[in-house]
Amino acid sequence: PPTSRISWKAPALGTASIYTVNFQKLGVGANNSTNQKLAAFVTTTDTFLDIPPGILESGQSYFFVIAATNGGNIDAPSRRRLPEALTPVASAIITIGVGGVEPGTMIDAGIDAPTSGFCDLVGQTGCSAGLKCGVLQNQPMCQPNGAISIDGTCTGTNESNNCTSGGICIFQTCRAFCPQDGSAAGCAGNETCHQFGGFNSCLTNCNSLAPSCPTTAAGSQGCYETLTGGECITSASNIAIGGTCTFLNDCTAGSGCLNNVCLKYCDFAQFPDVQGPCNAGQTCQLHNANNNVGVCL
Repeated sequence: PPTSRISWKAPALGTASIYTVNFQKLGVGANNSTNQKLAAFVTTTDTFLDIPPGILESGQSYFFVIAATNGGNIDAPSRRRLPEALTPVASAIITIGVGGVEPGTMIDAGIDAPTSGFCDLVGQTGCSAGLKCGVLQNQPMCQPNGAISIDGTCTGTNESNNCTSGGICIFQTCRAFCPQDGSAAGCAGNETCHQFGGFNSCLTNCNSLAPSCPTTAAGSQGCYETLTGGECITSASNIAIGGTCTFLNDCTAGSGCLNNVCLKYCDFAQFPDVQGPCNAGQTCQLHNANNNVGVCL
């Protein structure tokens, strides 16, 4: 019987030994944010795939991540060999109609699958017209472009959002990609570049000892001390000082997460190794020598 098929173009540069097709199912998470879940992972040597039954569900939305590689082979797709080139790219989002995909439907992924390298997040090169260089599975990847400009309010996650080319959604705000962690290069005035896993993005600078951060669509922001200074980050959990935490912005304003404990910030230049504003039995100990910010311990 006829089968639904997804197809793509062979790489313009290099020759792929195998292709992998990663089916990502989209859903709605907390605060109406978009999330994604792996629905299936298939390998093939063809530039098309007859979609196995049971993967695409009626009424659900999906996109496909297709990777061309010249390392490995179809008999051992997980075994890697050198030299190797691998580049994943993402399709546009499709929504399956009620009743599922009509048998015989051709789903064109609408993308090339090059093996010449990943796209460039900062320069926004390496993608076809209508696509942006975004982040998926912690790697640069061509994705459908969005319409929300830098500093605009966005929806979705780091990996699936409606920011325009050059931006990524962080705490519901489109932030610009930048080249180097800790540098101001590529960022607007009063911003610094910070690393988020597989990419770097700009955040607004602040003084953690005298914080003044704007409120965004995601809510109030706290000034949290990083290795390069204070940065405005959306407060996640407002855990009290002394409470157990996991992430820097888990803690209430005026404190940050160090060694899984929310610790109060203090002015080390004014109170070096003395109690100062700290609780009885604590002293202000140096945390960041770049700006004399301490924590109460």
